[in-house]
Amino acid sequence: MKKRPTDILCYQRVSPEKLIHPNEKPIKLIEGILSDCTDVGYTILDPFMGSGSTGKATMYENMGRNADYKFVGIELTDEYLPIAKARIDYVVNHGIILDRGEDETVNEPTEPVEQFEKFGWDL
Repeated sequence: MKKRPTDILCYQRVSPEKLIHPNEKPIKLIEGILSDCTDVGYTILDPFMGSGSTGKATMYENMGRNADYKFVGIELTDEYLPIAKARIDYVVNHGIILDRGEDETVNEPTEPVEQFEKFGWDL
């Protein structure tokens, strides 16, 4: 396992108007943690998956640096499961790697589109 970073991690938070989940983490933060603290081929477990940001970041890492991660996500709240699945599936099925800069959110047309449009959320 890699040595963990010694500095404070500073990333721009997800803006309140773009939040899908109340405890959503920035994708770039999770990507940085994965890159710095794991080795290729690890299984990434998120026992509190929420809207799927860790799964989405894991898939970006798989494509961006051929990390060959496996992802396991667990979520108790039924309303977030289709959201997480849609966000992760979009990255997997469209093979998209974005230059996310400071704001990694993009509009990704996929299911459940009606719910995302209703709340103005980005996938």
